[in-house]
Amino acid sequence: MKSFFILITFHLTIILLIQKKICFGQINPEDLKYNPEITASSLKKYLDESTNPCDDFYQFSCGKWIEKKKTDNIFDVELNQFAGYIKFIRYKKEFVVGNFNDRSPTIKKIHKLLAKCFDSTGQNYDKTCASKILSFSNNLLLPLFLDLDVNKELMEHNYGALEKMFGQLKNELKDIIEKKKDFIDDESKEKIYKKLNSLTFSREYSNYAFDFELMEKCYEFFPVNENDSLEQMYDNIDKFENMNINDIFIPDDVPIKNKCKFIMSANNSYMIQMHIRPNAYYSNEGNIMLLTPYIIQEPRFNLKFPKSLNYGALGFAMSHEILHGFDSIGIMYDSNGEEGSKLLTESSENKFNEAAKCFEKQYNETQEERTKLFLNGYKSLAENLADNSGIKLAHRTYMKYLETTGEEEPRVPGFEKYTNEQLFFINFARSFCEYKEKDSYIINQLQTEHVPNKFRINLSLANYKPFSTAFSCGAGTKMNPSDKCELWRMFKHI
Repeated sequence: MKSFFILITFHLTIILLIQKKICFGQINPEDLKYNPEITASSLKKYLDESTNPCDDFYQFSCGKWIEKKKTDNIFDVELNQFAGYIKFIRYKKEFVVGNFNDRSPTIKKIHKLLAKCFDSTGQNYDKTCASKILSFSNNLLLPLFLDLDVNKELMEHNYGALEKMFGQLKNELKDIIEKKKDFIDDESKEKIYKKLNSLTFSREYSNYAFDFELMEKCYEFFPVNENDSLEQMYDNIDKFENMNINDIFIPDDVPIKNKCKFIMSANNSYMIQMHIRPNAYYSNEGNIMLLTPYIIQEPRFNLKFPKSLNYGALGFAMSHEILHGFDSIGIMYDSNGEEGSKLLTESSENKFNEAAKCFEKQYNETQEERTKLFLNGYKSLAENLADNSGIKLAHRTYMKYLETTGEEEPRVPGFEKYTNEQLFFINFARSFCEYKEKDSYIINQLQTEHVPNKFRINLSLANYKPFSTAFSCGAGTKMNPSDKCELWRMFKHI
């Protein structure tokens, strides 16, 4: 049995984290209002004020944090990004040794499957078998883990604020589109409005991720027979995980059958298990946006932060995801998630593509300093469009919020020289701070659809005139170049 622990412990070096059982007390709404001390403490960990923000805004916003990470344990560097995942892997160790068997007969039944992975001595095990069963148990164990690790009352307060912000972002995008008569014709506008109106902030997958009662009932139908061979057990698992293809396990008259089929399908199961990672996600097929609990945390979001910080980080993240519905891929999907029914007429699409070429060329011509490699503007185009349009949408929405309330937000102690607008941009950048110890990490990043975070920040802001105005960046500085790219040309009047 000891050797089995090695497999689990080795996976992402879970020994980094000691699981704590946290008791969440009832929240007083007064405790969720702006807290200047918490805000100032958070900012102090990141800003490198020795760097001119007009030279390198990413370094200005992240420099102190990056220097600290250079001296940290290398595994701690990724802790914030993978904390939920690492803790969940550790949590599953408890399942392996049977510590949850008294929580539920269904858990105990699934736990029995592990016995098939060991030989007659009980010392040697089949790694493929163990991995398959642990993967199969994810949906069942996830709600128990989230119930322990996530403050659900605080989560509801957070989601309430973010759903309101989501509505503001949608309304602002409608206003932007309405004014762009020279770029988007009426036929295209009608299709865009229809898709935008049907776009929802989805809590469906989050609700499933926290629903242990449902998961337990669904897994009750999985057949466990101690006489089954490994091959038969594998076959049963494969069929159970593909119940939309083969639903022989659950009788048709069972009320929850369709829900079980839904949560066990490969794509939906992935969306549910995504909740152990910090993620903002848009689905073209569903025309939905979701935020997982682990992305709704500092430095991206805190109800005790001023609105400037929250709009700058998670406001941007939501804007980015919303605009994926209208990027170079999203315009190929209609409001029902059907591919092939284009949103834009030929005339509007030609203007869109012409603007997109500017971004592709700009990113292709940008060199990463450490590796001397150039960015891939073609592969990263959809993400770059969402970044450049997303920061503009989030910024306009925040500025309209200030205009609507008619009040200036209070200054942050120790950072009084920064305006609300400047703090908005600072937290946009802070939400992307990263430290890559090895060049190989950067090389791998350059092969993905996301360019390194430094360029996501600096290029999108260098393209955005209101940013250079907010920080008084002179013409021709790195953060205010003469050549800029714009997608919808939606901010020409600013």
